[in-house]
Amino acid sequence: MTKPDGHTLSVGYDDAGRALWLENEKGERYAFEHDELHRLISQTDIGGVRHHWRYTSTGLMEEHRVEGVPVQPGGRPQSLIYRYGHDASGRLLHRDNGETQLRYEYGRNAVTIKRFRQDELLRATEESREAEPLDKIKLKYDGRGLLITEENRAGKHEHEYDPLGNLLKTRLPDGRSLENLYYGSGHLLETQLRDGEHTFQLVEYERDNLHREVHRRQGNLWRQTEYDVSGRISHRRTARERNSIQGITAESWYSWDNGDRLVMERQGWPKEPVPQVRVYKWDSADRIISVVQNDNFGEREEELRYDACGNLFDRKPSTANQLDEYRGIQYRYDAFGRLSRKWNASQDQRFEYDADSQLVRVESVRGTLYTQVEMEYDLLGRRTVKRAYHRWTNAVEETQFGWAGLRLYSEKRSDCPEVLFSYEESSYAPLARVVGRGDAARVQWFRNGLNGNPEALTDADGAVKWRQHWPSLWGRSGNEALTDGQGVMQNLRFQGQYLDRETGLHYNLFRYYDPDCGRFTQPDPANLNGGVNLYQYAPNPLSWIDPLGLVKAPDSLPDTPGVYTVYDDNDVYVGSAGGGEGGMNTRVSTTGHKSVQDILEKEGVIVEHQEVDLGTATDRADREGILRHYEQQEIDRQQQSGRTVKNKRRAESTRRKKVQSNKDLITKHGASIKPRKICRGKVG
Repeated sequence: MTKPDGHTLSVGYDDAGRALWLENEKGERYAFEHDELHRLISQTDIGGVRHHWRYTSTGLMEEHRVEGVPVQPGGRPQSLIYRYGHDASGRLLHRDNGETQLRYEYGRNAVTIKRFRQDELLRATEESREAEPLDKIKLKYDGRGLLITEENRAGKHEHEYDPLGNLLKTRLPDGRSLENLYYGSGHLLETQLRDGEHTFQLVEYERDNLHREVHRRQGNLWRQTEYDVSGRISHRRTARERNSIQGITAESWYSWDNGDRLVMERQGWPKEPVPQVRVYKWDSADRIISVVQNDNFGEREEELRYDACGNLFDRKPSTANQLDEYRGIQYRYDAFGRLSRKWNASQDQRFEYDADSQLVRVESVRGTLYTQVEMEYDLLGRRTVKRAYHRWTNAVEETQFGWAGLRLYSEKRSDCPEVLFSYEESSYAPLARVVGRGDAARVQWFRNGLNGNPEALTDADGAVKWRQHWPSLWGRSGNEALTDGQGVMQNLRFQGQYLDRETGLHYNLFRYYDPDCGRFTQPDPANLNGGVNLYQYAPNPLSWIDPLGLVKAPDSLPDTPGVYTVYDDNDVYVGSAGGGEGGMNTRVSTTGHKSVQDILEKEGVIVEHQEVDLGTATDRADREGILRHYEQQEIDRQQQSGRTVKNKRRAESTRRKKVQSNKDLITKHGASIKPRKICRGKVG
């Protein structure tokens, strides 16, 4: 495959059609081996790390062994070994990483997961007693497969849904609840926080005939959003009165090119005579190569260079996608390709990991100052505790984190009030935060860029409580102004990311992100399912997001029921989502959705979507039948385009039978499909 910038990706196959090797844009190769049943049993990465898989007689994976690259030439390789056990029906019963073991217990629409230390399991066996788990989580689902409770160390989260599967209420362990109000087939109208006798309205929406947000009310402020003829946001204004040019507190304008790429954004703030302007220049591979910024500090330009694999570099391109040096910072990696050391003239940092490649310790030396940061995670891989020890003060700062699913919902530092987070609809972009409880609670609202990166926090009257003057393109924090009064810093960054000020890294759920070089510090846990470059965050940070640290998806693809089409000049994949929990963005971002991820990895890819109004359909089978009908219509359309349709073909007899039954469902429930929109690629 040849990319628009002229570089190529190549795959070699054996006579049975099995991949033998994958060659990246620099000619570096991944090598693969398969058994006689065509199962992958070995993979050698471009950096020399080897993966080996072993399967049971029924085809289930029972062992995954990772051999690291010897640290010293001729040395013995280190290994990480993961073992799995299943029951007769193929359900996972346990997972062993050499340090801990996860055990799974299944009930009716429920699963309980417990984590044990290996030495505790041995002692319990020797002493003929039940082993004590380190922690446990119980998940319970309704008949539609929607999560209704999660019980963990922090307490119980409870979720309620309407007949359409829209989330109505989340009760938090501390007794507070987040409540949503919808209209029609599931369009969010309002979100509230209830805290005992106190009710806080976090947001109220007004929408146009296409159900796009045109106004939102946050506290005493109104935000107005305008769109261009292609459906892209062109203007946003925040004011104290609806549809008014009086009392404006902030304003932004956006300009796009014919390739749906942002080329200019301009921001205006009260009491600042010079607006902030950013101009972006793109290359043929949809990468930003120049950012010109003009504001109160004058005009300055940031130029960016990328190697053939999309890695940033200034002097020397990387080998095996492992960056050695960038803008005066040196990087080194351990046997498994994880960042082990980072240093420059002023600071030296060293990183340590556990058996699951989770970062557990960072030591930083800056002159005579020494800081050690330690992290703890729950059994789902979510970080729950961060402790920072500062030698010069002998002080230990602890921050505890609470989670609702895979979204951070709270942080509590030992010296500050608890902070509760609420998010935009079907998104990881923050909406508001609530500092404190009850009468002392203060609601503050986020002002975000188009990619969800917070730019400012304001109170109900529009007074700025925190603001960062435009960060670098890849997320390194800009100059920050804090006027909160209680010292509660704002640490949310790109969607799904949390800034660790002690290390400069962003916690990104399943990995850490380094804004100094715009990439992850660990290889992708999803392996090649997340892309050929195991360290890449995204082709660019303006139109792509990766809130889980696994797989990138267009941030403008809504997480609502609908049909999505992903294609380039040669291949196309059509899918649908929204019959159950999650919508199109969730489905496209799934690591196992390899057909669409393979196309998304290509340069110049186009992503289209059509939202589907499911009418009165509440039964999951009916909803999926409606979506399948519209999906098949799009597949039939694409088969006339000359592209190769990557969907698996259904038997013609089955397809004909389904067509009529699904048509009947559309008539029965009054379902309909909306006009086609492009959320990634050329427009017009």
